[in-house]
Amino acid sequence: MYIFVTEQCNLRCEYCFEKGCNYNGGVMDENTASNTIEYLFKETEKRNLRVKNLGFSNKDMVHVILFGGEPLLNVKVCKTILKRLKENSEKFNIGVDVGIITNGTLWNPEIEKFYEYWSQNFDNVYIQLSYDGIPEIQDKNRPTITREKSSHEIIEEVSKQYISFEKS
Repeated sequence: MYIFVTEQCNLRCEYCFEKGCNYNGGVMDENTASNTIEYLFKETEKRNLRVKNLGFSNKDMVHVILFGGEPLLNVKVCKTILKRLKENSEKFNIGVDVGIITNGTLWNPEIEKFYEYWSQNFDNVYIQLSYDGIPEIQDKNRPTITREKSSHEIIEEVSKQYISFEKS
């Protein structure tokens, strides 16, 4: 299940499927997030929609991807979703495969702690980083709101995290 947590975005990608949308609108609230996860697990159980064991867990799974705009602009709701996924995973004895699609510009120590919690509490976790190759292409296709370059922010943060993950 893809969960669209916000329309908001801090980049203005030339090719974005949301181009022309209200970049400042559409934010999922915590109540909707909780209800979405409740619905996911109840329907999964009712209709036997579990994804069979994917090899990294001995449980059947549900698959959830957080995306948007930029989902980390609504980190409070992302945290609510993960909390509810954990609770329902235990309640229904269903594993969770969870990912996030992010542009990488908002990665910081708070988000790193959030990711550590995430990776310790779910069966499979991944981050899909949207980046357009070499910096010149990234900067042309994916400028910031103020039309500034975005590559330097992403490269700097990803490099820090790579070193951090390599040490652990």
